Amino acid sequence: MSEQITLTVDGEPTQVAAGTTGTDLFGSRREVVVVRVDGELRDLHLPLPAGASVEPVTIDSPEGLEVLRHSAAHVLAQAVQEVDPDAKLGIGP
Repeated sequence: MSEQITLTVDGEPTQVAAGTTGTDLFGSRREVVVVRVDGELRDLHLPLPAGASVEPVTIDSPEGLEVLRHSAAHVLAQAVQEVDPDAKLGIGP
């Protein structure tokens, strides 16, 4: 049997297996783009620490939209470099 840890998920104490990720908790909810763990944003794929307070952050929130835009910028930059390896990428306006 795997080790169990307690998380507070959306204000409710919840028992989960050690190593549980944000994706494990919220993966069926497509609108969740990141999780807030003890007040800080964290990737969905990272294991959640025992005793943490966890909340989903959705795309319709300002923080969720910022995460989505940042990720999209990285995808676009990678695509540009694949099309033109000599492209010079910059940051900001």
